Amino acid sequence: MSVDYRFSDGKRERLPELAAELVRLKVDLIVVTGVQSALAAKKATTTIPIVFASAPDPVGLGLVASLARPGGNVTGLSSLTPELNTKRLEILKEAVPKLARVGLLWTPAGGGGDIQLKERRPAAHALKLKLEEITTQPDPKGLESAFQAAKQRQVGAIMTSAGRRLFAERKRIVELAGKYRLPAIYYQKEFVDEGGLMSYGADFDD
Repeated sequence: MSVDYRFSDGKRERLPELAAELVRLKVDLIVVTGVQSALAAKKATTTIPIVFASAPDPVGLGLVASLARPGGNVTGLSSLTPELNTKRLEILKEAVPKLARVGLLWTPAGGGGDIQLKERRPAAHALKLKLEEITTQPDPKGLESAFQAAKQRQVGAIMTSAGRRLFAERKRIVELAGKYRLPAIYYQKEFVDEGGLMSYGADFDD
């Protein structure tokens, strides 16, 4: 068996070109990480099997028809984010009884953050919580500015959207939550391993 690797080096505009290149090579299987990579591969071929490492909402993102019957040539692991968003908010409210305003830390440039934001709104409304969008770039300057904005907007706690870009910055995010004294709930236990307060989500080690 031979494996052909392709990397975008963080440049999303290259993903369609890289996916098309793999199709031209007539590979037997395409394995992708990240939502944008999965979408690019899906657009490039309807015949070569595609496996995504993880996606927060494969149905909402248009990767598969349903979780029970994906259909087409795409399959993979779902982190079941839509089903867990309400529970995360409930846990956060239990931990901070007087909580009224929650900040959702997300990167608008992709990764399904916009879908996650849309899904959280009804859950927040049902719990009588106001959801504040805290957009950020996943770098030191962007994250610092995001937490400053959260404090200025009187956010009482933080949630993070699921995605590899914020996951890669989990240590810095946890440190900033402590610096600005903001309780936070995360979508993966690795944030807690870095000192985060709590997490609720799929265990990818299993």
